[in-house]
Amino acid sequence: MQTQLVQLIKKKLAEALHDVDSATLENARAAWKGIGPAPTCPYVGDVMKAIHSACWRGYVERAEVAREVIVSTIFPVKDVLTPKTADEVMVVVSKAFPEDQFLPVARNTKGVYERGSTPRNKFDERVFELELAAITAGAANMARQAVSRIRTALDEFLLQRAIARPPWWRRTGAALWTLLALPLVKWAFGILATVIAAALLVILGLK
Repeated sequence: MQTQLVQLIKKKLAEALHDVDSATLENARAAWKGIGPAPTCPYVGDVMKAIHSACWRGYVERAEVAREVIVSTIFPVKDVLTPKTADEVMVVVSKAFPEDQFLPVARNTKGVYERGSTPRNKFDERVFELELAAITAGAANMARQAVSRIRTALDEFLLQRAIARPPWWRRTGAALWTLLALPLVKWAFGILATVIAAALLVILGLK
């Protein structure tokens, strides 16, 4: 069942993220629409900021969707989740959150300007590189945060399972106590109570 759970999460995650990624790429590429030879061609800094904003919204949505898919899938079977399975799920998650997600759109912006015969003052190499660096750093940071939050959710499930189901040696000790030690203690207390009662009768001269 553990293998089936991992495969199910992999499939559901891919399906859910596909829709988010398609919408995000469409929104990011929309920033290219005005690029061309006309004087109204936008400056590269403005285009890169628009792409950055679209990508950022996509990263946030990816993280939320992925966490919801994983938590909702595991919650019904959280009592049987094992550390090994959790690690296997995280391998799937890590692959789904590369640190360069959506970056090709940002990088390709330079080529769009070059092919568009844009006015020379509309593209500034230094501005482009600065904005690209900011987008690159943001992509890596958002990917790490998403993976970390999902790992935290799985760790919480594992902790709940550990609390609800103590280690085997603790369960064995409790069973032995119930079966052997507890009756023995009750028997010992019964004898002790009888001895104390007899002693009291002697002391009080009632026997």
